[in-house]
Amino acid sequence: MWGRAMEKRIISATSAINMTTAISAKYDWLDGVCTLTSSSGKYATGALLYGGQYILTAAHLFDVGTSATTGADFVLDSSEYTAAFWAGGVKYELETDTAIVHGAYREDSFQHDIALVRLKTVADATISRYELYTHTDEKGQNFIKVGSGQGGDGTSGATAESDLGQRYGYNTFDATGTVFTRPGLADLASSSILAFDFDDGQSSHDFFGLNHGIVHLGLGDREANTAPGDSGGPGFINGKIASITTGGLSPALVTGYINTDVSPDTDSSFGELSLDARVSQYIDWVEGIVGKQVTAIRAGYERGVDVAYYLEEKLGQLRSIDPDTWHNKTIQDVDMALQAAGMSATDHYYLYGWQEGLNPNSYFDSEEYVVGKVRQLNSNDTLGKTDWRIEDFNAAWQLNPYEHYRSYGLIEGLNPSNRLDSSAYLTAKEAITPGYTGPEIVQAFIDSGLSVIDHYFLYGILEDIVPENVAVLGVDYSTALESGLF
Repeated sequence: MWGRAMEKRIISATSAINMTTAISAKYDWLDGVCTLTSSSGKYATGALLYGGQYILTAAHLFDVGTSATTGADFVLDSSEYTAAFWAGGVKYELETDTAIVHGAYREDSFQHDIALVRLKTVADATISRYELYTHTDEKGQNFIKVGSGQGGDGTSGATAESDLGQRYGYNTFDATGTVFTRPGLADLASSSILAFDFDDGQSSHDFFGLNHGIVHLGLGDREANTAPGDSGGPGFINGKIASITTGGLSPALVTGYINTDVSPDTDSSFGELSLDARVSQYIDWVEGIVGKQVTAIRAGYERGVDVAYYLEEKLGQLRSIDPDTWHNKTIQDVDMALQAAGMSATDHYYLYGWQEGLNPNSYFDSEEYVVGKVRQLNSNDTLGKTDWRIEDFNAAWQLNPYEHYRSYGLIEGLNPSNRLDSSAYLTAKEAITPGYTGPEIVQAFIDSGLSVIDHYFLYGILEDIVPENVAVLGVDYSTALESGLF
């Protein structure tokens, strides 16, 4: 189809060591990845999105033809496909009814290879749902790839027939499609594509190193590639879907590029190039069909803790303490370690994290909050004193400062950090809430047990309220400690 045996591969992770079933206890959060099987015997992969009724997958599963030019989405009958999930030891086989293929996709192109498949009914609540990765910093990041296709190893390529279950493995996004400026691959030159190669630690097999100066020799035994049988398989960064498998090829078949493949064919072996649809480029498109990420936002916010953010904080701490062990780990590894210790990320924060100097979300900073509180004590001449110090507050409140904020911060008019001006937030909320005054909105928050941060994560995001920085930033913590006073 491409004149160079470039396959639109229905893929899975390969590398002999990584032929691991994704639904094992360690990776039970991957149970939202499904095998899509058609009545004609075709099979592919997809991932269940927030809300529980749409599966994100690849467009090339569906026949859209090549004549359409309007750019309108292709809405097709998908009833030939059944989605199979394995969750909690139970297999769920769910019927689908509609496929929505991105309107810019064409069968003679690898760009915009993304589609949504709707289930006839909402999936069982025990099956994991996934958010989309919205950042555009994918290049250089490690990711987990999951798929239902063939197994094998890097030396021999894809050799084992699929058992229609999932496998997982790791790789690193080396570039976006914009790197392909030479004639041999110029038709891939698009920011909508993420690309990676299958490294075995040898520079002679490093496609991006030899051809584009992007040197990366792989992740050792964790390195994996994609193989026939898993189109539409997700690539996860920090538990969110960053990519969808599209295809791959052997550089041995491409004119104008140094060949790094250990074999002469496209067979998922070491040295090959793989391509994914870049999900961050399609956020508006997905949300326009599925809706905003409401369920996922709320599910990821527990007792004031933004779970993904906190796991990132903890991972950064572990990398600084023990880089040899943690430099290639992900937040899923942190989460699994906590689960093995019998606690959730939220539990860890309230038991240990706050004492380790970690923050629960991006809008609360314990140091800045304490500085602001002590400053308020002095400006109010509290108990006839204007020389309150940080150590005085810490002696009076020996608990987690975040608990002080959640109990008293709104009542006392305190900002949780320099990143969120509470007064500006409440003003923005008042502006979109006809019939309520500012004090009435504050009282409604208090009656509902909500802090400003709680409201933002649970409702404000959906109401398009944008937190503002504090106009006049407080004294930073280290300066406050040095001076002792405010």
